Amino acid sequence: MRPALRGFIEPADEAHEAVRDLVRARDAAFEAQKQARQQLHSFLLRHGRYYTGRKAWTRAHGRWLASQAFEHPAHQILLAEYCQAVEDAGVRLDRLGKLIGETPASWSMAPAVAAYQAMRGVAFMTAVTLVVEIGDIRRFDSARQLMAYLGLVPSESSTGERVRRGGITKAGNARARRALIEGAWTYRYPARISPVPSGVKVWLATGYTDMRRGFPGLSLMVQETLKRSDERPSVRLPGPERPITNILHTVFVLRRSHILGIRCSGERCRSRRIGAARA
Repeated sequence: MRPALRGFIEPADEAHEAVRDLVRARDAAFEAQKQARQQLHSFLLRHGRYYTGRKAWTRAHGRWLASQAFEHPAHQILLAEYCQAVEDAGVRLDRLGKLIGETPASWSMAPAVAAYQAMRGVAFMTAVTLVVEIGDIRRFDSARQLMAYLGLVPSESSTGERVRRGGITKAGNARARRALIEGAWTYRYPARISPVPSGVKVWLATGYTDMRRGFPGLSLMVQETLKRSDERPSVRLPGPERPITNILHTVFVLRRSHILGIRCSGERCRSRRIGAARA
């Protein structure tokens, strides 16, 4: 059953479809690279060639592959073919990644891609994947609807008064579900602790801060209030008119290139990059 819509949501246009095709082509290239690497790895294992380094597919691993030699000419030719297949797959993957990186600049959903990247564990490619596969997230009334759409809810087998729940249903879009799960793994670890940047000018705003706007919305308010984006770092510290050490604050460091959001409690701060700053 399709989720209920809240207001009018624009349908996917031609640009959206084009970016989605590019993202799916890159996913296919990524799978082809994995398959090519697995074939080369299996070939070497069959002939008793074991790499003892710390990590495969690095420069050191490449030098080890180049040093491998076989007595039979057919085996040497096969090794060269497998290595060439891995290299070709990597070149194609990089080429498609660059194309995707150049496309969202003129895409109507580019602001959504930037907003997704404000979350931990969501880099550019993950954000693009979520946007092209889910579309406009405003069409879902709640997080429950979105999770049901992605198959991230437990399955259920009930009979009468007996209720049995199993693993997730895995319904809906597998690409979006995989990207969301991979990004969520980042939250296993605490946020990185960093000091407030030195040499900054601080503005203290009295009154209360509406955190429902989120970091991107609040950072935009900071820019509009300060009306500046010069080379000197600037800080906006919104919060109630209370001692700074007694309450959790949100600090926004405004730089020319980006906005850095910092949540401070006393002398401990957690930083997060928000996005590009507007002139």
